[in-house]
Parts: sequence; C-alpha cells; structure tokens
Amino acid sequence: MNGTEAYGALGAQTTVNGTRINYNPGRSSSVDIPVQRNAAGEEVFVKGVGTHMWQSSGDEASNWTHILKSWHPLNFARFFMARMLGGFTVLERCPNSWDRYEEDAELSAGLGCNGFRTNLEWSRIEPVQGRIDMAAVQRYRAIFNSLVQRGMTLNITLHHFTQPQWFDELGGWTKAENIQLFVNFAVKAVELFGDQVQIWATFNEPTSSSTMGFIFGAYPPGRMLGFTTAGIALLNMLRAHTAAYNAIKALPGGERHKIGLTHMIIPFTAWPDLGPFTAHNRFAAHWLTFWWGYDLMDEYLLKGRFKWCVPGLSDSCVFEAQDHIPPLDWFGVNYYSRPVVSPFLTPGRRPWQVLSDLGYPIDPDGMYKVQVLWYGGPLP
Repeated sequence: MNGTEAYGALGAQTTVNGTRINYNPGRSSSVDIPVQRNAAGEEVFVKGVGTHMWQSSGDEASNWTHILKSWHPLNFARFFMARMLGGFTVLERCPNSWDRYEEDAELSAGLGCNGFRTNLEWSRIEPVQGRIDMAAVQRYRAIFNSLVQRGMTLNITLHHFTQPQWFDELGGWTKAENIQLFVNFAVKAVELFGDQVQIWATFNEPTSSSTMGFIFGAYPPGRMLGFTTAGIALLNMLRAHTAAYNAIKALPGGERHKIGLTHMIIPFTAWPDLGPFTAHNRFAAHWLTFWWGYDLMDEYLLKGRFKWCVPGLSDSCVFEAQDHIPPLDWFGVNYYSRPVVSPFLTPGRRPWQVLSDLGYPIDPDGMYKVQVLWYGGPLP
C-alpha cells in the first residue's frame, strides 16, 4: 500500500498491537503485547501511522527498483506511459522518509500518534549477500530513536513485499532452501535493533506477494499465470515465518520479542448477479478470494493445513501440506474493502457505494464481518 497506513482497532490498515489479543476465539490461549501506560499506570491503546521505506524512499538494491528499471513487458509499458504523461515513479520523486525521518516523527507525534509501523528494508541492510551495510544500520537506528524519543511503540515488518535483488536471482520464495537466508536476516535484525524494537511482523500480506508476483505479474519477479508457483512461494513464506519465529525466540532474551504477521483479508464479490450471464465474474471473484487467502490463511494459521488449488483442472488442488500450527504472538489484519468484480471483469461497485481514494468501494459492513471471522466479534 502506498502512502500512510493507519492502524488501530481494525481500521483501513490495521495491526492490533496495543491490547490483549485472543488470536483464536475458539481457544483459551492469548498473548500479552507490550502496552503503553499513562502517568496513572493505566493501559493506553496504541494507535498510529505507518510507512513503507521503499515506497517512500526507493532503494537501489531492491528487487522493486530492478523491475522498475527493467524492460519487463508489463511494468515497462505501464511506467513508460506514466512518464510520457508527465507522471513519475518513486525513483524520480518521493517523500524521502529515509532522509526526512525527523519530520515524519514530528508530524506523527503532532497527530497524537503513540505508535508507528514501518519496515526494515532487507535490501538496505544486506544489499549484497552476506554483507551488512553498517551505514544503513546506523540510519535505521536513528529513525527508530527519533520515534521512541517521542513516545511511540514500534511495530517493524521484516518483509513488506520488497527483498534484495540477489535473493530474487537465487530463486526467491520459489525455492525452499532460500528460507534460511530470510531467517538469517531476521535474526540479524533482532540482534541489531532488539534494544529498540520488541514487536515484529515477519511478513506483511504474503498472499499479495504471491498473487501479484506470480499470477498477475504486477510485483516482482513479474511472472504471469504462474498458478502453481504462486502456491509454492506462499507456502515457503509461511514456513519462513515459523522458522524466523523459532530462531528469534531461541536468541538470548528472545522471549521478550513479540512476533506475528499481517494478512490482508479481502473477499471479492461479483455484482450484479444475472445468473448464467454473470457466471464469469462470479468465477473470477471466487479465485481472487482464494488467491488472496481468505479461507486458505485461516486453515493454515489455525490448523497448519495448506491446500493450494488452481483453476481449470478437473482435480484443481495441485498440492497439499500439513505443517505444525504456525506460532504467533499477535496477528495483524489489513482490511481495505470487499472489491466488486463487474461483468466486464473490471473493478466495480454497487450503486450505493462510495469509492475510496485508492479506488476501493468503502464497505464498513465488510470490516465488521472480518472482525467476526477472526476475532469472534467486534473489538471493544
């Protein structure tokens, strides 16, 4: 997501990190997340904003910069036309949070924020495999310090879509042997920043990375119609979460770090329903919902069961896996909308719906249903 992300009690972009969370309402277990307290010792709900370092500042070693500069047919045509029409990309003009972080911190504090979410850009920390850029480490420490000094709780994501180009060239998430490379980075991140950060997200929206990167070609590595590969990549990311969680917890003092992930819950719908005349957009809505993991992530996170299916096959489920239930200290929900697929297979809306600035139908009823699905009811 570009720009600023709000998070709090299941909003447009949410990470629940300031209260006691029942991850699975059907179980009795719950986890304690570090909370802020006021002068009277009362718990304070953490609310704030978020940024994405590459989206706001670019980064030469990132796989996103690589595809932006490449002749990849989908991306080159899109960004070439944008430039021809007077537009620009993050490589030409951006808010530049990397250098203007003090302004970001001051503006956030001025909004009354007591929390801040951002990502630790792997490609900045490890631009070349095996080499840590200590100048980038010191900059990140300064960024985190500017936020902590203003009383903000940090929520730091280790993988928010972007990764080093060298990781992509090794096969990225399509190869299980690359999981350890991410685990090494996660451990190093905690070793370098664990005195400033205690709340970590291993991944932000892994289903977005797999779907947009391997089925629609809009994210790196820019592949299209790789239905089976998308499932392989997603499963490897989810297994990387578990491996990173266990490795961090095994560090000295690792038990004080709270580790989770964020998932975009985005059910697609078809409208209008004209019976057999709109079977095609119902078909599209069904598969879009599946690829973005509406039920699949629920099954995996609660039962460890992963069942990947593709359209067009008589036996459409091409592979399954049964893992241990992934460990989570907290779970973050990103909710944007319930997108509508029109009969023309384009983004649509119902007549009474208003579109957001991002082009999504504003759908508060859908947000309520997401709360019921994942938390057993609306949060207090």
